[in-house]
Amino acid sequence: MDRRMPGIAQGLEFSARARQRNIERLKEETFDILVIGGGVTGCGIARDAAMRGFSTALVEKEDFASGTSSKSSRLIHGGLRYLENFEFRLVFEASAERRRLRRLAPHLVKPLAFIFPVYRGGPRSFLKIQAGMWLYDLLAAFRNIKMHRMLRPRDLAQLEPAIDRQDLVGGARFYDCAVDDARLTLATAQSAARYGAAVANHVEVLELVKLADKVTGALVRDAIGGEEFPVRARVTINATGPWGDTILRMDDPRGNPRLRPTKGVHVLVRRDKVGNRNAVSFTAAQDRRLMFLIPWGHFAIIGTTDTDYSRSLDRVAVEASDIAYILEAFNRAFRHLRLEENDIVSAYAGLRPLVAEGVVSSYKVSREHSIIESPSGLLSIMGGKLTTYRVMAKQTVDVAQRCLEREFGVTAARGCETDRHPLEGGARSGLHARIAREADAACRELGLDEEVGEHLLSAYGANYGQVLKLLGQDRRLAEPLAPGLPYLKAELPHAVKHEMALSISDFLMRRTRLFLEDQGQGLGLAEEVAAAMGDYLNWTQEERARQLDQYAQQVALSRQYKQASQRPLL
Repeated sequence: MDRRMPGIAQGLEFSARARQRNIERLKEETFDILVIGGGVTGCGIARDAAMRGFSTALVEKEDFASGTSSKSSRLIHGGLRYLENFEFRLVFEASAERRRLRRLAPHLVKPLAFIFPVYRGGPRSFLKIQAGMWLYDLLAAFRNIKMHRMLRPRDLAQLEPAIDRQDLVGGARFYDCAVDDARLTLATAQSAARYGAAVANHVEVLELVKLADKVTGALVRDAIGGEEFPVRARVTINATGPWGDTILRMDDPRGNPRLRPTKGVHVLVRRDKVGNRNAVSFTAAQDRRLMFLIPWGHFAIIGTTDTDYSRSLDRVAVEASDIAYILEAFNRAFRHLRLEENDIVSAYAGLRPLVAEGVVSSYKVSREHSIIESPSGLLSIMGGKLTTYRVMAKQTVDVAQRCLEREFGVTAARGCETDRHPLEGGARSGLHARIAREADAACRELGLDEEVGEHLLSAYGANYGQVLKLLGQDRRLAEPLAPGLPYLKAELPHAVKHEMALSISDFLMRRTRLFLEDQGQGLGLAEEVAAAMGDYLNWTQEERARQLDQYAQQVALSRQYKQASQRPLL
């Protein structure tokens, strides 16, 4: 098996053809570990297990990161707000993981300055914030991106014109990181495949397979080919996030729920509408929830809500009450900006798989995780957060490794190395700067503007050349996919050939962010995307129509909040 560093001058076939080979492996092999769930934690588990030398399979019923892992606040952070709940261990762990992820994927995980304004009569005093900032730096072992600074009102206003100056008594500047969560998940899945894992998206688990009351794998259905078949494994791991209880019920229909899902909604607005230079923390007046205004290219992300959720896990809609909450909270905090519903470019909703603890407020439910070993041998990783996914994966594989040694005499070839080797597209310390210079020169030589070059480096890291190579084959692929956005037409064939994109939604929602950033949410591009993907993937006309309908439904869920405002008055 190839053990060279991923992402440096090597190709990785991660395509429909590679997926089909993995499907054949799923049918034929008995794996040491089967991972159910292609979110960031499941992909992290598959990567860790494969790197230790275990034969590993991963199946995901939709697409990598199609659930919670593409619907976060796009932050890799220590968790400043968790200090209020005295979750010091979680903040310490998250801060350490933030440092590691900056090394593993510097193209995806980038430093982001935050402004925390403090107002007279607000829920958090200047002294409390000052103490919290020192504690935040302490729990990061004083190895944060930069140390915090406490600032006077005049300094704050110069740094961040977006903040409200009325009753401003001062504040703080501190640092966390921004990330494209979907591409972080994809890079982790690709890295798992590079180390030998049989990875397949669009493969749904129908039921668990048992022998003598022990789980020995799962019966799955290939949503592309339509075939049902069993996948055999010595250890099966349930890493399905909000769907964790669904898999647990397959194992024991009488078991009690372990999760308390909550819904988080974010909105995107044009950045020039709010004018923020940095990320800005603010408090929702309705319930004192800490919220964020986060820069995202030409846009700003505002969120998030946190409400209990008990409806369909597969159809999570953005509702009028979600938008009303966000707009009210924002407009009270930024009284001079006055956002309206018409200012919203797009919105997205996701579910947090919080471990149920019987507390009243979902905002105070711990973001920590737990690993459950069922009597049947099924392992389940429940809860957690994006920032700590790598260490969650490590701890889960540690448990699986003990099970393999105890029950089957299978030992690891090596220990956990996921904190040492870059993710796909990443580079070792010092190399990323050189790659950035080379990417800039290559893009200028091809006549691409600076913003396109920055996008290609941010999305693909050391693998940016795979996209540029396509331009040499067809210059028409250098055209933009959507006006005013840096995505190139070349990214579509690249996503199919190198990123296992198998549906319109895969491409528009997760390989790119056109679903969120395009003014029409990609609906005007869908026909073109369907035609191109259909040619690569041999879709029939019926399949193209089905793909278009499926994507339109995804857009409709994100726009459900508009129905209330568009309903005619009686």
